[in-house]
Amino acid sequence: MPHLPINTGDEPIFAVIGRTDPNEQESVVLILELDDIHTARSAS
Repeated sequence: MPHLPINTGDEPIFAVIGRTDPNEQESVVLILELDDIHTARSAS
């Protein structure tokens, strides 16, 4: 399921993401269109 972690609040937040399998990162696919969707929704 494609997803994009975003902060919709007014306060800054920090996230720590950990993976137990060092090879799992190789299966991550960046979907740059998700950034465009977030930017468009933020401008509305």
